[in-house]
Amino acid sequence: MAKRRGRKVSHRRTKRRTTSKRSVAASRVSASTNVRVVMNNLIIFFILFLISLILFSVLQSQVLSNLFFIFTLGFGFISVAFLITLVVFFFLKLFHKKD
Repeated sequence: MAKRRGRKVSHRRTKRRTTSKRSVAASRVSASTNVRVVMNNLIIFFILFLISLILFSVLQSQVLSNLFFIFTLGFGFISVAFLITLVVFFFLKLFHKKD
């Protein structure tokens, strides 16, 4: 019969290092930078929304008209999302000043 090999078990205790937890400050971007980024994106997507809306109404081709209708919907939803984000930032700034 074959001899079974057993695993070698180390009887040493593993040392746990005691490290102090440092409060690592997360890199924070200032609120004005966030508002500026949201404002720039809102302007860009609103301009794209207007361009696609104009092209949707001007073009006579059914395929291009449908394509620009889809673009209009997409850019419109994204613009509304950035507008909501901008309003939230303004309310946060307003409520933060009261404290």
